[in-house]
Amino acid sequence: MIIELAVSAAAVVVASAVARAIVQRRAAQDAEREKRLAAAARANDPRRGLRVGDVLLHVGDELWLAGMIELDEEGTLLSIFRAPENTRTAWVAQLDDEARELALLAHSDEVPEGHVPDRLPLGGRVLSLLRRGSAKVRGHGEHLPPHGPKARFTILHDAGGRVAMVIDFEGAPRLTLVGDRVERALIDVLPGGERGPE
Repeated sequence: MIIELAVSAAAVVVASAVARAIVQRRAAQDAEREKRLAAAARANDPRRGLRVGDVLLHVGDELWLAGMIELDEEGTLLSIFRAPENTRTAWVAQLDDEARELALLAHSDEVPEGHVPDRLPLGGRVLSLLRRGSAKVRGHGEHLPPHGPKARFTILHDAGGRVAMVIDFEGAPRLTLVGDRVERALIDVLPGGERGPE
């Protein structure tokens, strides 16, 4: 009888150890699965902002974001991404931190040299000042033009969505880009995942 009780007690201890191991293993698997799902959700979250390496799909075009110039105006960021493999849209501007406001831009010589006025006729439209400032400049990635450590920038726009961006780099040539705002809902982002400079 004592042997039967000892065997029964040992069986209970072994069974509870096995059950505990199974529960712990399942909990670890669930935690790992939740981490992967959360990472995938973050990567696909449009609020994450764009990153070098992302590919944007817009009306049949694929825009590979090969490089980024980031203008940091005392914590307020403005990022422009180089899309070198597209002939119509060479640049994508992210006008806010969460990539809700985007513009597809190309090089332009329509803006005259010198000071950029608050109102500028451009291609039969009149663009007005949206934002003007000075910023620290950081570059990351490939296919970027020469740029200095600081820049002055001007962004002009009109009610129809036309955007002009003029960046005067310290010690480097001016970058003038003109294009149109695009609805965020019209762009799909395939995450490439490279983070910019911290």
